[in-house]
Amino acid sequence: MTATDAADPPALLETKGLSVTFGGVKAVVGVSLCLEPGKLYGLVGPNGSGKTTFLNALSRLVHTSGGQMLFNGSDYTRIADTAVASIGISRTFQSIRLLSQLNVLENVQLGADSVGGRKRTLDWWIGRRAAGRETRDVANRAMEALDRVGLSALEKRNPATLSYGLQRRVEVARAIAMKPRLLLLDEPTAGMREDERTELMELSQSLVADGMTVLVVDHNLRMITSISEHLFVMHFGNLIASGNPHDVMRQPDVQVAYIGRGADVPV
Repeated sequence: MTATDAADPPALLETKGLSVTFGGVKAVVGVSLCLEPGKLYGLVGPNGSGKTTFLNALSRLVHTSGGQMLFNGSDYTRIADTAVASIGISRTFQSIRLLSQLNVLENVQLGADSVGGRKRTLDWWIGRRAAGRETRDVANRAMEALDRVGLSALEKRNPATLSYGLQRRVEVARAIAMKPRLLLLDEPTAGMREDERTELMELSQSLVADGMTVLVVDHNLRMITSISEHLFVMHFGNLIASGNPHDVMRQPDVQVAYIGRGADVPV
């Protein structure tokens, strides 16, 4: 069999006609797309376009009303949200979700310990800390993740004492401690200074260079256009454009979607 005869390997992630409806509101409407391994993708769109709902669907935090989701060729549309980390998907959220009752390292360990599909309670973690119990594997993966984001020196700090930008990095560390193949970043640079945004995007690019696939949702069009290899645009729940970032931002439908919203649309 020649190389041309061989079947193409499956996409890392594929959605087929994915839809999410809340009551009568169509938040995501028949979205079909593919993510290939080892690339950095951007997902943009005006406020209310369905970007976060789409990420929530990919991570099984909302129920889908139609369509299919495949990861590495296997359907995971109906698996439990606690099993998503086990198949190789992790994410961050728009709002910071760090626990002030735990230090930085322990917050990251929560991510490292979730890979087996376990859903730990806060009381369980506080009790585990008091007893000094932790597995070597979980501790090592958490420290590796902190080192990767440049925060290993802050492992014992309370996350509430850190700057906003550093808290965001702790969240990224918690996500990558799961050893994902696909990392979903939802507005990771929101509220950051310019230098902090640059550092976090450089970190995202370095993760991709190591073989991870990253999908970033962000409102900074100029930044996301400059760093992503492929750009998706959503509007009113629909995927209206997909392709080379600079070409996508020149498309009439994309320009119209942003007109009157004060966006600096790069062309």
